[in-house]
Amino acid sequence: MKDITECMLPISEESFKGYIDIRFKNILQGFEEYKNSILINKFEDNYNNIENRFIGFMEAAFEINKSENADIPLIIDFYLSNLDEKAYFNLYNSLDEDDIETLERIKLNFKTKTNYFIILDKSLIPFFTRLSTRELFFITFYYRSFPTTIWGNYGFKFPVFYEDDNIFRKYKKLAENNKLKL
Repeated sequence: MKDITECMLPISEESFKGYIDIRFKNILQGFEEYKNSILINKFEDNYNNIENRFIGFMEAAFEINKSENADIPLIIDFYLSNLDEKAYFNLYNSLDEDDIETLERIKLNFKTKTNYFIILDKSLIPFFTRLSTRELFFITFYYRSFPTTIWGNYGFKFPVFYEDDNIFRKYKKLAENNKLKL
């Protein structure tokens, strides 16, 4: 596996604000200020298949954004530094072996107080998506080349915020390709 420091980079909140336009303090503000939709599963199926559809969608979104801007295809908020020891171990104990390894690599290599990270490698997308689909730790995905913000949320229902209808149609097609609905 690649060195985690080659896969993600911490950035300051100030840098985050310089890179991302579709951002807000709380979800209600997002619904009021931006066009929005909900990314949902459109077929009855088992949990793993549904989760894999969301991972596939997030990976495809990463790819189209990376093709336009390889330096900053995706920024996430990941509030790991805000967890106390008990909350961290609750999260740790809820993960499978591979995700524990990823979590530990992040914790070991990023002893920073920032909550914002540029994701440079698609291999991390499944980890961060699973944290949200399993309702363990909600991640917000800020795609930069085709500006869209996706909030991890309960029950396989991820709010999606955007400004441009043409960009929304790109994501809608990605959703359909992964048997999801937007």
